[in-house]
Parts: sequence; C-alpha cells; structure tokens
Amino acid sequence: MNAVQEDERSTAHASQKDTPLPQSAEELGDFQERLAHASNEMLSKMEDMGSRIDTLERSIVEVLNRSAGGSKTKDGTPAAETQETETSATTE
Repeated sequence: MNAVQEDERSTAHASQKDTPLPQSAEELGDFQERLAHASNEMLSKMEDMGSRIDTLERSIVEVLNRSAGGSKTKDGTPAAETQETETSATTE
C-alpha cells in the first residue's frame, strides 16, 4: 500500500469517527423525525416570542400615552407614538 492510499484510508476512517451516520433507514427516519420536531418547537417558540414582543410594545405605547396625558398630535396619532418615532429617527 502506498502513502497516498494509506492517507486516504486514514482520512476516511477519521471522518467516520467524527460524524456518526445513521446505520439504517430506520435510524435515518428517527433522525428526520427528531429534526422536524426540534424545528417545529423552535418555530413555535419564535412565534410566541414575537407575540410577546408585540404585546410589550403595545403596553409601552399605552404607558407613554398615559404619562403624556393621552394627548394626541395634529394628525391624530397618540403623542407617545410620535415621540417614539422621533426618538428612533434621531438614533438612526
């Protein structure tokens, strides 16, 4: 056996150790099922977090409106929303 063949053989052997591959179609199916389950859980948690952030933003605007006396600007938007928009525009 020459050096090149030996190197290829050791590289192939090392990669098999590093990445355990499913040994059967059943194991592959189990792996796909676990992956799909984890993916669905992550998407569900992201949607939940998005809803919670939306609720928090509404609460913040409501608190700001109360602290501003519930006043509205000329265009009818609550003063807190205008204040929030101006603040984000100046920070960008």
